[in-house]
Amino acid sequence: MFMSKKVKYFIHCMKFGNFNKAAEELCITRSPLIKTISDIEYSIGEKLFIRNYNVLEPTEIAGMLYGKLMPLYDMSKAIERDLKNELSSSRLQFIFDISFPLGLVKQIISIMKIEGINFTSQRQLVNESCIKELSGSSTKVFLSLRGNISNDHTNRHKITESNLCLLLPTKMNTGELVNGSLPDIPILMYACEFSEDIQKWLTYALREKYSNLQFKTCEMDIMSMVIAVSKGHAMLILPENSALNYHVSGVDKIVIKNVLITSYIYHNAKGEVTNSINKVLSIFKTFF
Repeated sequence: MFMSKKVKYFIHCMKFGNFNKAAEELCITRSPLIKTISDIEYSIGEKLFIRNYNVLEPTEIAGMLYGKLMPLYDMSKAIERDLKNELSSSRLQFIFDISFPLGLVKQIISIMKIEGINFTSQRQLVNESCIKELSGSSTKVFLSLRGNISNDHTNRHKITESNLCLLLPTKMNTGELVNGSLPDIPILMYACEFSEDIQKWLTYALREKYSNLQFKTCEMDIMSMVIAVSKGHAMLILPENSALNYHVSGVDKIVIKNVLITSYIYHNAKGEVTNSINKVLSIFKTFF
């Protein structure tokens, strides 16, 4: 919260000496971690680690930085811990898995605030170690498009299930799409550190229907992306229910059959399903 992402990632790489273990502890994938470390090395013009297969051997400059940053990092973590303890007694903590596109997460959070829900939120990789945290927390709620994680201390409920929908310019809807041929324009996606992971998932999920997917990241909100589609500049992939919320001239919607996305909610098995959680479930049904 109070320490930059670059410092946090560097500290974890120093602690674990391994990209896989550091990424797991950070609840992210390897790709953004490796990229961040490479960006730091490029900025300072020095190598921080010697890569030996999956083992990271710190260089002299890395050791010097670690010694200077670690006291600040520990102080920052202590402040965060105290703040979270104060907030946790009254606020629900909604954690969105990286499987949710950031653009949709931002919209959902905005509506949650309008509904007057008292909450904090973040977006991270939700894995088995994260789910284990629920056994000791009655305020944490995990939301994910992946349902392959559960344990005895966790309740997992399916919220929604829907098809994906392709939004494309009307003038480019030639009818050839049934044969797997897409227009030579990119599919827009909100830029974030997990964009590459979502692109890989979409490429895999749609491999039998469309083989020539090309993506372009941007920082436009979804309505602006839809307008870009209407102008013939791009395409967009949304859950079917989300796509139904946008009615813009010049945009055709093609439901991609048999490619289902399912949203799940995870919470403490002993915790109550509060009115706030029910409100969030209702919001989700508008988008997924």
